[in-house]
Amino acid sequence: EVTRQTAVGLTMAQPLPDGPGGEKAPTIPQPPAGLYQYGFRIKIKGVLSQTQDFLTRIQEGERMFLVTSVQLEPDSDVGFGELTDVAEYTIDGYTYALIPPEQIPPSSAEGGENDQ
Repeated sequence: EVTRQTAVGLTMAQPLPDGPGGEKAPTIPQPPAGLYQYGFRIKIKGVLSQTQDFLTRIQEGERMFLVTSVQLEPDSDVGFGELTDVAEYTIDGYTYALIPPEQIPPSSAEGGENDQ
């Protein structure tokens, strides 16, 4: 199951924290006009190795996805260490697009379809 949140236009670069030892962080350039952040929640079911493979695939290649959290569903009776038990996982994260605002599709909450 995939749920997409409303796109958020990025108008300012997020500052980076200073490095260990007090080294100043580099300055990030301002994002270009038309850069949008899309939040996603993905729910999957499988064994741990399948989940790890899925996470690798969504974070590589041309369509990169920034994973911010992976959670084992509370009603699953297995732990992250159980390699052969099927469990349900929730993955939260973001992807980004550089598009004109009039071309942004509606989110799932706005009546758009889920990309399942």
